[in-house]
Parts: sequence; C-alpha cells; structure tokens
Amino acid sequence: MTTAPPDFTSPSPVPGFYADPALLRVGDRYWLYPTTDGIAGWGATSFSAFSSSDLATWTPAGEVLRLGREVGWATEKAWAPAIAERDGSFFLYYTAGGNSIGVARASRPDGPFQDLGRPLISPDDYDGVAIDPSVFQDDDGTWYLLWGNGVAHIAALNDDMMSFARDKVADWVPTGFREAITIHRRGGVYYATWSENDTRDPEYRVRYATGASPHGPWLDRGVLIQAEPELGYLGTGHHCVLEVSEDEWIVAYHRFAIAGGSGHQREVVFDELLHHDDGRLEVIRRAGGFRRDLDPQSSTRLVVGIGAGDLPAAQRYALHLAIRKDGDQHHLRSGGGIAYATSELAADGRQTMQTLTDPVALRVADSYVIAAVPRDSAGRELLDDALLLARTQEWDDIVFQRIELGTRAGVHDLRVGVVGGQPTLTWRDDAGILASRLLTDEDEWTVSPTVQHVTDQAELHVLAKEARQLITRLEPVQSVSVQVEAPANASRDAILASGARIHYSDGSARRADVTWDAADLDALSTPGVHHVRGRVDILDLPFPFVEGRADPVLFSYCGRWYLIATDEDDRGDDYGLLIREATRIRDLAEAPDHKILGTGSAGIDGCFWAPELHLIGGHVRVLFAPSLGTGDWRSVQCHIMTLRAGGDLTVAADWSAPEPVRNRHGQPLQISADLPGISLDMTYFEAEERSYYLWSQRSIVGDLAGDAELWIAEVDPAKPAQLKSDAARIYSGSYSWELTDTNVVEGPYALIRNSRIHLAYAAAAVGPDYATGFLTADVGEDLLDPASWEPQPYPALDTRSVPGEFGPGHVSFVRAGEDTLIAFHALSDRSETRRATGIRRVHWRADGRPDLAVTPERDLAPHLRDVVLEVHVDGEQ
Repeated sequence: MTTAPPDFTSPSPVPGFYADPALLRVGDRYWLYPTTDGIAGWGATSFSAFSSSDLATWTPAGEVLRLGREVGWATEKAWAPAIAERDGSFFLYYTAGGNSIGVARASRPDGPFQDLGRPLISPDDYDGVAIDPSVFQDDDGTWYLLWGNGVAHIAALNDDMMSFARDKVADWVPTGFREAITIHRRGGVYYATWSENDTRDPEYRVRYATGASPHGPWLDRGVLIQAEPELGYLGTGHHCVLEVSEDEWIVAYHRFAIAGGSGHQREVVFDELLHHDDGRLEVIRRAGGFRRDLDPQSSTRLVVGIGAGDLPAAQRYALHLAIRKDGDQHHLRSGGGIAYATSELAADGRQTMQTLTDPVALRVADSYVIAAVPRDSAGRELLDDALLLARTQEWDDIVFQRIELGTRAGVHDLRVGVVGGQPTLTWRDDAGILASRLLTDEDEWTVSPTVQHVTDQAELHVLAKEARQLITRLEPVQSVSVQVEAPANASRDAILASGARIHYSDGSARRADVTWDAADLDALSTPGVHHVRGRVDILDLPFPFVEGRADPVLFSYCGRWYLIATDEDDRGDDYGLLIREATRIRDLAEAPDHKILGTGSAGIDGCFWAPELHLIGGHVRVLFAPSLGTGDWRSVQCHIMTLRAGGDLTVAADWSAPEPVRNRHGQPLQISADLPGISLDMTYFEAEERSYYLWSQRSIVGDLAGDAELWIAEVDPAKPAQLKSDAARIYSGSYSWELTDTNVVEGPYALIRNSRIHLAYAAAAVGPDYATGFLTADVGEDLLDPASWEPQPYPALDTRSVPGEFGPGHVSFVRAGEDTLIAFHALSDRSETRRATGIRRVHWRADGRPDLAVTPERDLAPHLRDVVLEVHVDGEQ
C-alpha cells in the first residue's frame, strides 16, 4: 500500500467531472459508479461505470443505465448511485427526478441494468427528500437501504434486494445532517457517516457517529472529512466506504474540481480510512491521492483440509476450514470439522461409518463446489471408487452426495478446476493414470474431454467480509459492548429499573439487569451531577457445577428450583433417584440430595438413568430409565412416576409407584417382537396443541446390539404411561462424528422458539468424543415424519467448543426469566470418567440459532461488566 503526498496540481484519477461516488470490489477489480457532473442544475440523465485494479488508473465501462430509456418513470436528474452485489447479481440504487429513488438489476457489474419499472421510493412516501441511497450488509447477512435529505431513513431489504417492508422503516436526524447517510461496521462498532451543509457550499463535509447496531443509538464523533482551503480542497463530501481486505478500508468522496470547480463541477478522489480501537476514525486531511493495488497473492485465504492428527479418525477425516491472512491461520470451530461423510447401511441394518479425505473446493458463481474422497472408518481406501460432492453458499449446510465411479482403480490427488466454463474434477488412479469428471448440472456427471491435471484448490481467495461472516457463523458469539439504558428520570426507582443492553459479535443483543451501587443511589438526594456505578448481572456458574452427576435437568416449580440427574457415584444400597431443591439455581451446587426412589420397587434393580421432571397434564411427573430385574444396562426401560397433588418433590412418599411407558397397544417399547431391546432418555414437549414423547431406543438380541436411534410418538397427557400413536423412528446417526466408537444417538430434548423446534441430542460413545447435535423442524409440520427433521451436519457442542469441557452432551433446557438455560454433563479432564453437571445461558444468535457455547466470559467479558450512569439532579429533585 502506498499513499501519495498532497499535490495541489494533481487532478482526480477519474478524468472529468463526477460526484457522489459508489465503490464496489468484484474479484481483482474496483468498480466505480458516480454521478455525471458539470451539467447545469445537476441535469444528468444517465449513469456510467469505471473499473480499476489500483484506484489510480480507471477504465471507462460505458453507460450502464439511462433515464427515459431503461427507466421509463423519470427522464432527468440522475444522481447519487449506490451499488451492491448479492448472489451473482448487481443492484444499482439511484436518485431520479430530484425526489425519488429507483433500483435496477444486472448480471454483470457493467450492465446492462434492468429497472424495477417504478420508483422504489416516491416523493411523499416518507419525511424529507428521497435522494442519496446507500446500501450496507451487516455481518449476519442482512442488507439495509439508507437514504434521505433532511431526515435519514433505514430499512432492511428483502431477499430480492428490490423491496422492503414499508411499515418497518426507521428514521432519525443525525447531528448537522443534510444528506448522503451511509453505515459500515468494524467488529462490534457501527459507523454512521453523512454529509452536512449544502453541496454547493465550500464547507460541505462529512461527519460521523458510532453505535452498537444499525439503528443506533448514535454517539456523535465530529467531522471526518472537511475542506482544506489553503490547499484548494473545497466541498469535500458525499462519500462511500469500502472494505478492501482484513481491516483495510477505503473512502471515496467528491470535492470541487481543482482548479476552479464548484458545486456543479466536482471530481472524485480516494483515501484510506483508518479506524482506532476506541471507535474513533482518523480525520482525513490529505489530498485524496491514494493508491491500493488489488494483489490476489496477499489476500485472505480460506484453507480447506482435514483435521489435526490428534483427533479421532471419525472427526479428523472430515472437512475442516481455516482462515489464513498474512501468515496467520485461524482454525474455524477451534479445529473441529464442519462437514462429514455419511454412513452406509450394512446388511445387518446397522450404520457403517465412513470418513473422507482430500477435500477440495472451487468458487462457482455465487456458491462453492466441494469434493472429497470417501474412505472407511480409519481413513483408508474403500473397495469401490467413489467421490463425494456438495454445493454450498453458507458452508454450514454441507451435505455430500456420493458419486459412484464404477471402478476399483483407486482415487488419489483429487483436484478441482474449471474446464470449458464447467467445474471439473481430476484425480490419478493407483497406476498414476489421470481421470476426470465434468459437472454438467447439479446431479449428473459425465466423462470430460482429456484435460491436464487442474489446479489443486486447497485454498480459496475470499474477501475479508466473507472471512468475518464465516467466523461469525461458525464460532461462538462474544460480547463486544454494553450500553446502559437511560432511566425515565433521575429518581432512585427509575435508576433501579434501568438495565443494560449487551451487544454481541454476530449483531445480536440482549437486555440484562444491573445491580446499582447503594451508596451512589443514596447520594442522589443531593442536587448536581452524579455518577452511579453498577455491575451487569449475568449467570456466572463454574464448571463443574456438581461433580458426579450426568444427564442433568433443571426444573422450576412453585418458586423453587430443582436439579435431577443420573448419579455417577457408587452408593451401594443407597443408590437411587436423587433430587435437589433450592431457592436459587446457584445454591443447588451445595443443596442436599433427597432420594425419591430406590431399588426393589416395580422390579427395579439399578441404573435410574436420565431422569427428567416435566409438567404433564397438570401434574409434575418424572420420566427415567431404570434397569429391570438386574443392574445391567441391557434391561433399561422408560418409566414414569407422578407427584400427588400438593406433594413435595423431595419426599419419596409423595410420588406414585413407577410404571413402564408402553406403546399404544400396551406392549413394551421396542422395534418389534423379533427385535426387543431397551428404551431410555425419554423427554416430553408440546407443539401446536399436541403432546409428544421422544426417546432413544435400540434392539438387543443376544449379544448383538443394534444402533441407538431417536423415536417419537404422540401421548395423551391424561394417560402418560401409554403412547397415543404408533412410534416413529425419526433419526439414526449417520455422520462420522455421531458414530465415534459406537453407533448411538440419545438424550433428546426439545427447545422451541419462534415456531421452530431445535431438538438437541447426544451422539457417539460417552467420553471425551461425546457431542451434542441438533435436529430442527417447524412446529406445524408432521413431527412423526422423519422428513420433517433437518439435521445440522456438525456438532453444536463438543470437546473443542469450550476449553476444559470434554465430551459435553445430554443437554436439557429451562426458562429462567427472559433467559434460556442449558444444563449438560461433561468431563473436566480428557482422562476423567466421572461426569459432572454444567449450567449456563443459551444465547440466541442474530440468525435465530441457539448457541450453546457462550460461557460467562463470552457472554459478558470481565472488562465490560462494570458500568457507570451519569445522572443530573436539579434543585427541585
């Protein structure tokens, strides 16, 4: 990067009179879309585009949109364009007629653009003047349109980028605001920038503010770009901001042309925009003679590969991603995989685990083609040759399609490239002979013409924003800032009711209470300016919370909190179903245990696995899986007990005798009479006025144990010991991470929010490789149909999610005020075998997904927990 010193005689790098620049980066080229200037009354009738590789030398691309031709609803005053690219399409937003905003779409940056056919925003739609559109994409993928003169407006664009919800437009008037409102984001800080004064005024300039969201609230920071009369720089305003690469930004703006220019004769210049860690922007005082070469060799790279050698084969031989920038490499998901091979169904009905090696990827239009070689459970060659293929836009939804090659010659040195405009795979067989396949459409492959071995695509060039979006989507969220709520007045009660809003790295936010300093509150009785100290309240519980407890469930009932879990300790004759009670959740760590059931009742001889407390049909009930007639796990069956009306949950005598949960015909829960087995980990949930049981079930015939799978059925809450419907198998583990050391999916628990069911489950063998996954479904779907449930292809919680928590799984959820909490078990050391309970808050991401790995330190960083509220008390207070 180089910056030229001020040069009074240097013209703009874009020859001619142009203003109101809009910048876009497309691959290794910059694209510029300005207003054509030098016409009396700003009477331009068309928009032109330019391209450059360095901001210094610009190549005209010609006219891309003309009023009165492509735009039939306006004929003059073509002003202030803005440009956006989404999914391979380009969207040009513009002012026309002096008080309307339009939008046009093209498949190439140089057009031709096809207009919407009517104004996107008409003169009387909103307050102020409808000019000067700009666009901004947040890190969560949401696109926003901004515009206005006199009043600034913001609206989230719909997916078509050519419409928005008319009743969800927000407006505000920034300090000194005239026009040209824009927003960009760096980390957790949003920057609003705008022009003040009249564009014909030599003091036309750019001002800025910072906030924690696209909707503010905004803190005015002062002037960013202003006139330098002694250097001849006048009318410096109407700008745009572009991120070039990781934390490298460019600002483009116009000024009066040098020399002798005016508000009708302006020129475009470029400069570097520097951000300070405290939220300030470096005031721009140079001439704008800035150059930035787009060198693909120095850009951010997405690295595609398999995992580290210390991972188990089922997790190592999967698709792993890392971000590489300037020699530094950041492994996404802390080195965990994001896509896995799926298993094959063996003749005995069990899943046979497969893995993958040699992953490669290629960007094709608005998506990526990913290919890999399927291998056996140890990463070795399979007998029959095959390839794995997937397409993705988001990287977290990859499901591989298996392509059989019909050969047994071996597949090595897999590569992907483009031949004749089509993605093509090449590889070498055991004898070193080159083979290839060409992708003709989404599902069909044909033998391609003879080609040279294409380029190895283990690394992909990506924009810094794309890299950030991947990190945001695949890493746990973290707090970035805190804003104290302004009290309604300066009274003690108003301040006590004030909380704080915590903002997170993915753009989400939540409210939290604040404990205010009592002495500072007492001081408010005195007139003057007071600073009231406070500490933001968060749930900060240690792990382990309770040692020796697995499959934990928190339950809130009649103002009390209860913890019930599987007891890991050998208590001899005292072994049984244990429950704890306390007023506060944190007090459950030291609360005494109460045994509500022991061995001997109803033929129960041990286990007491996975107990859950639920309110079913107006009664408190406990679901659990004890072993019958023997302490061996091969005899466990789901059972239920009911608390008598008005009973005490900690008193054994207040519970009914346990009884098994049976199918709708009154028979044991099993696949069939020929395939008897065990049932365990039963849970309960309600959706759309229907009630359901979910559980894990596997067949056991002699010494042969089948796969543990997830089953569901409807239940009548008034008759909870018998299923109402036939049971349906909804999920069998198939990803390699789910089958580590054993074929088990178990421990289901439903979390429902915004009509979406997030069904957590545990998978793999209990130990450090145990992990938590999610199935999702809409509440209105047929929940007994396996097709209604969509699996997330990678773990939601595993050993890499939180340092010091090994094999986290068998989770449950509970509401605590406005928060959702997760209870889970994990090992505190990789060599440990005794599981422990952990509890923390579930964070809801901006995209609606639950994040289970937001530890107290991620939830609210220690340096953000102390806040201060400035309060002004007048003499009459």
